Amino acid sequence: MKFTLTYLFLFLGLCRLVMAQRPAPGPPIGSVFIGLGYTLPTAGFRETYATGHAKGGTFGFTVRPVAGTAPIELGAEVSYLPFGIEKQPVGTGSSSYTLKTTHSQVPLHALVRLKPRRLSTVTPYLDGLAGITVFNSRTKIKEDLFTSLRDEDPIVVSRHTSTVFNYGLAAGFSVAVNNRKSFYADIRLIYLESPLATYVKKGDVLVDQNGDATYLYSRSETSTFMVQLNLLGILKNLAEE
Repeated sequence: MKFTLTYLFLFLGLCRLVMAQRPAPGPPIGSVFIGLGYTLPTAGFRETYATGHAKGGTFGFTVRPVAGTAPIELGAEVSYLPFGIEKQPVGTGSSSYTLKTTHSQVPLHALVRLKPRRLSTVTPYLDGLAGITVFNSRTKIKEDLFTSLRDEDPIVVSRHTSTVFNYGLAAGFSVAVNNRKSFYADIRLIYLESPLATYVKKGDVLVDQNGDATYLYSRSETSTFMVQLNLLGILKNLAEE
């Protein structure tokens, strides 16, 4: 719920930023994007975790170097991509409760973008990526609505986190959706090459009658292919208008 609210505020903030901009004569100084991502396991990761599809949100930005004349932008992006949630009841009667396990991956990357300096209706680009992906499984006692609204800390029963360095390429294109070319729909394809990692697959959480959670671990390479659909806003130097 907290992630959903944060993502909604980011989305509304980007819409407000984009809609408030006026046309500028010069080239863009960067961009900010927010959207949805869907990732698929590939190679050895797919063999070990065939159902390891994850979907969630993405946020990022790019900035053109101040003194640069090359068609290059530098930036960063972060995604939150849950593999899924599993719930398991513990106990009976008035003392019963539910354990909730969330499996997710969080890619965090710096990027170098090769992109035309001048805006057009359809703008292609190519990215080089390098960074980390965090695989996380967390089991907690499921909160009721009132506990969540009071923003109380959840009771975490068990957790496993692993971090791997990875790198890759992305290609995409942006399509202008307004005459000022400050607001774009963006489609992006990403491939990340990742080394071995230890993680917990959905369905590999064992809970005993006392509410103790035990994880079954899997280990494989963790390369992924991702599709993103983004809303992209162009940043311009208002001083030049």
